[in-house]
Amino acid sequence: KQLIINMANQISNLKEQLQQKNNELEHFKKNDQQNNITEETLKEDFETLLQIFHRAKQLS
Repeated sequence: KQLIINMANQISNLKEQLQQKNNELEHFKKNDQQNNITEETLKEDFETLLQIFHRAKQLS
C-alpha cells in the first residue's frame, strides 16, 4: 500500500514538473514571437529610412 502511495506522489510531482516546463515553454514562445515582431519592425523601419535617404539624395 505504501508503494502505491509513493508512486502516486511521484506521478503527482512529475505532473507538476511537466506543467512547470509547459509554462516555461509558453513563456519562451511568447518572447520568441515578440522578438520576431521586433525584428520585422526593425527591417521595415530600415527600409523606410533607406527610401527617405534615396529621396533626399535625389532632391539634393
